[in-house]
Amino acid sequence: MAIAGLPLLVSDQVGAATRFIESGKNGFSFEINGLESALRSFLSLPSSKPLEMGEHSNLLGAKDHPDVWQETLSKLIAP
Repeated sequence: MAIAGLPLLVSDQVGAATRFIESGKNGFSFEINGLESALRSFLSLPSSKPLEMGEHSNLLGAKDHPDVWQETLSKLIAP
């Protein structure tokens, strides 16, 4: 969803949260019982903020280009 340019609401139980969330910049990470609070925070944002957050999500998501994954995989399997 990051590469799609969407603001994110992600549980702290999701491993990718540390990679794709910069709290307040492109969304919110929340503890398992904190979804309601995260939704309230998101819904109280000024109308222009979700678009800005989506743009920031896209920048973070674009860092995981296929070339980056290929390089990472190559390092993992190299002798």
